[in-house]
Amino acid sequence: MNDPFVLIGVILGIALLLAYIANVRWTANLVDAISLILSGVGLLTGIKVCRISFSYREIDPIKDISTQAFIGGIAICWVAVQNGIKKFYP
Repeated sequence: MNDPFVLIGVILGIALLLAYIANVRWTANLVDAISLILSGVGLLTGIKVCRISFSYREIDPIKDISTQAFIGGIAICWVAVQNGIKKFYP
């Protein structure tokens, strides 16, 4: 939890959770709450993977896999956003 990027992701996830609770009132469940917090962390983790793969694209060993790592970061972001949207618009 020393990584500020992860901490920002947790704060984003908690903000999503508060919006979700305000939206569904008392029918919220724990699984959805945990999923939204993890979506916030996942989004920022995907951004971090993209940033690292782009920043170190000329340095071994990332040089050989920088494109795949960047695409993987986009996939992580995509899944996190898609999961968050599913909670608000089932």
